[in-house]
Amino acid sequence: MFQNFEMIEFWKHSLAVAVTSKNMAQKSGGESADNCFAAGLLHDVGKVIMAQYCTDDFIKVWTRMQNEYLPF
Repeated sequence: MFQNFEMIEFWKHSLAVAVTSKNMAQKSGGESADNCFAAGLLHDVGKVIMAQYCTDDFIKVWTRMQNEYLPF
């Protein structure tokens, strides 16, 4: 997609966050595990939306992040 932005890695990360969130919810007995899974899965989906529909802005942000070693 863009330099160093890999969609497969993005979804692997999102799935890992979802599973971890669900496990933490189950162990703590607090929030709904299913809600936490969904939240973890979708926590960064704005990046995909921005890349798809605001491509020029996304490229500017992504390039600056890569050049200056900044988090998203």
